[in-house]
Amino acid sequence: MLPDFTDRRGGRRFAVEGEVTLAFVDSVPHEVSGQLTDFSRSGFRVTHGYCLFVPGQIVRYSHVLAKGQAKVVWNRIIGDMVETGFLIVPE
Repeated sequence: MLPDFTDRRGGRRFAVEGEVTLAFVDSVPHEVSGQLTDFSRSGFRVTHGYCLFVPGQIVRYSHVLAKGQAKVVWNRIIGDMVETGFLIVPE
């Protein structure tokens, strides 16, 4: 039997395109640029080329819709691109 991969995200997600900048909060200053894929009130998804994000890591983000802090929830590597899901957290 195959596992159930039902989408368990809460809240409605909206497709969007635009550049996003992610900056590390708890380590050596470093920025990652990527493309915003979708967003909701609680989080967003980004495609980029950086494969070292770790679930639980906090980053500062800035994109066309908002800026603030977010926590890395998951990563998916697709060829030479990485897709990362973020949960918005209070500053």
